[in-house]
Amino acid sequence: MTSFMKKKNKIIIISCGVVGLLAFALFGAIVGSGNDGYAQKYGFEVNSTALIKAIESLKSGNPTFNPPAGIYEPDSLDNSNSHFNAEIYSRKENVSFGFFIEKDDNRRNRSFLYLVSVNRGVDFRDWKIANRDLNRSENLEAKKVFEEEILNKLKLNYKNEGNGMFIFWK
Repeated sequence: MTSFMKKKNKIIIISCGVVGLLAFALFGAIVGSGNDGYAQKYGFEVNSTALIKAIESLKSGNPTFNPPAGIYEPDSLDNSNSHFNAEIYSRKENVSFGFFIEKDDNRRNRSFLYLVSVNRGVDFRDWKIANRDLNRSENLEAKKVFEEEILNKLKLNYKNEGNGMFIFWK
């Protein structure tokens, strides 16, 4: 085997390794981002019970955040996957948000809320998956409204942690 062939084989092996590593990273980001690879992840500095109580308090203290009666399923804990599923409506912006909170009180001062879907108005046919069905400007606007109209009113420290996909906007 000539030295040229050895170099060529080495380059091919390294290239395959890099491609394999990138494919593994992409697959891991999709699978490991909270059961919904497109969901926008927000990290909070409280446990999940405190976060759920803050959401419930916000909705009970301000009925404008509740979708119209009969339009949605009430917020609920799904015991099969330990997710607290909820919907919140901003009457001011006429937009609904579907999200879930990972229920895990083993994390003492850390919890995660995942914004999954956005709906202009309250019509069931208009739900869009965040980071997938919206174009870049719509996506940024929806997340800005969610943060300003909902998350900031919780009065809890949080951080937008992206979505686990290789989308270059949060």
